[in-house]
Amino acid sequence: MDNLYKFGKLTAREFSLISIICLLFSFACENQIANTNLEGEKIIREYRQDIYFFQIEKVGSNRYVAYIISDPQLEPYSFDKCIFLEDRNPLPISDTLNFYYGNGFNNDYRAIVFNLNDSSDPRTNGRKYELICRQECILHREKVVVKKDYSQLKINIPVDKVVQPYRMIWQNLDETTTVIPYIRTKGQPDLRSIDGMLSSIIAPEMTDEEKAVAIWKFLVDWRYPYLPFSMIDSELFDPVRRINVYGFAECYTSSKVFAVLATEAQIPARVIGLGGYHVVAEAYYEGNWHMFDSSEENFFRNDDGSIASVDDLAQNTDLIDRATITITGGTASKEFDAMPPELIDQNCFSKADLMDIYASSQASFLPPWELTDPHQILTELEPGSKAIFDFPKTNAISHSYRFSEYPLPPIFANGKLIKKIKIGSDTVNNGGEAVFGVKWSYVTLGSELKLTLDDTNIAFKAFISENMQFWLDLPIDYIDNEVIASADNIFQLTEFAIYDYFIKVDFGENNVPVNEDITGTLTTTFQFAPRVLLDIESGENTFEIFLDFPESAPPPEFEGVQIIVEWIYPIRQVLLPDDYDYINLLNPY
Repeated sequence: MDNLYKFGKLTAREFSLISIICLLFSFACENQIANTNLEGEKIIREYRQDIYFFQIEKVGSNRYVAYIISDPQLEPYSFDKCIFLEDRNPLPISDTLNFYYGNGFNNDYRAIVFNLNDSSDPRTNGRKYELICRQECILHREKVVVKKDYSQLKINIPVDKVVQPYRMIWQNLDETTTVIPYIRTKGQPDLRSIDGMLSSIIAPEMTDEEKAVAIWKFLVDWRYPYLPFSMIDSELFDPVRRINVYGFAECYTSSKVFAVLATEAQIPARVIGLGGYHVVAEAYYEGNWHMFDSSEENFFRNDDGSIASVDDLAQNTDLIDRATITITGGTASKEFDAMPPELIDQNCFSKADLMDIYASSQASFLPPWELTDPHQILTELEPGSKAIFDFPKTNAISHSYRFSEYPLPPIFANGKLIKKIKIGSDTVNNGGEAVFGVKWSYVTLGSELKLTLDDTNIAFKAFISENMQFWLDLPIDYIDNEVIASADNIFQLTEFAIYDYFIKVDFGENNVPVNEDITGTLTTTFQFAPRVLLDIESGENTFEIFLDFPESAPPPEFEGVQIIVEWIYPIRQVLLPDDYDYINLLNPY
């Protein structure tokens, strides 16, 4: 199985002559260019990681090592300037370690050494351990208002700068028109649907082997190994959800996603379990089966150049020992004819492990999964609505039912969809009820209804439902003239992933507001895979912006969608202030 501690690493439409002229003369046109300077807003960014019992090892009397999970957001920090907490009380860090472990996903690890003041064992004493680091950064921001169905945003980052995505905001400025925005880095595959994925990576003139390799490479590039937190098949094996919503998958999930994509590309595929330790996929073409391992990021070739099957490897382990193996290094682009004798794969298993696993005599065929209702990324913004994608992981939560005792995924992010609410005589039915629906492409983690009441004597109840058949009561809090109904606990405790839901406000038949409208917001917290949306780096970045209109073509007076992209340059690590609130762990943003 995949080790827990690895993280991963269309052509544009032609513009009209008018757009080119606008660009050359720097007029206000839809194709925007931002030439970024070094000035910006100075902020403090904070990083926190929970330390779990299996990350801690005893190395002496009251002396322990905490192995820190690899995380791209943690890379800039030096541990000697971080704070280690026990039940939110600082513990001194007596030493820091950097070491190489040759049989892991990410071979470079870091750790901290700490001492306890008592004789308890941090693995069993029930106390919570955390690592907190702070960094001073420069925040940059670029805004553009898009009104046409296709635009570009170009952001030039100095090549000598380390850049990290920070936040992206989409806001529908129009008060009457619903719009579906979509943004991707130019040259990136269309990840909105299975058809978009396959059309981006497969050409009609390709052979079946070239198509299978393209699918394998696509999965190597766009997922990183981590245990999925759901037992629901549609969350595990739907390629669109797996890549856009989560971004991570272990061997079983990766192999089934490969089989789904291959089958959709008219290549028969199956999934095989190897001795209870590992799962791979096979594709059938040219009269034979061929093994593709998108989790371990490799496949093997027979002496005749064809890609080997599981049976080929079981009968001839020399194919692993001496043949060319594809190693990707995160980009699935290199083939090495020779590997160090101790390692044939830098990802998880040693050379001996791979030979034993691929040659397993206990291989078994796993049941296929039929793609009956494929997911699509359709990010509908109703009039006045706003979507905020936050890339820093501070205070983020994950859809996690299975394996909840393990740390959160190293690479994921949260966002908020904010929908305007107006309740009046035209939105309330005869029974005194107003119902509002949310339809979103990313898994829901929480929901909050906030209404402003000029008349504080108005009373109501709030309910939530996934199907408008069974309604659950929501707790209501009154704060001055605001009323807040939260459904966070309902979403976080459910086993099922919820994308669409309904909120009902019930005033009762005799308490319907008629004199004036009640206004407010319905905020949906969701999870998304950050790299899919904003893959920004030093140099020139070109983002393609697409607008679709589900109801009809946009009206001539369409106000547009405002796109805000924010990124940061880390400057230096800073110590936590003496008056830092360790108990409440204040969010520094």
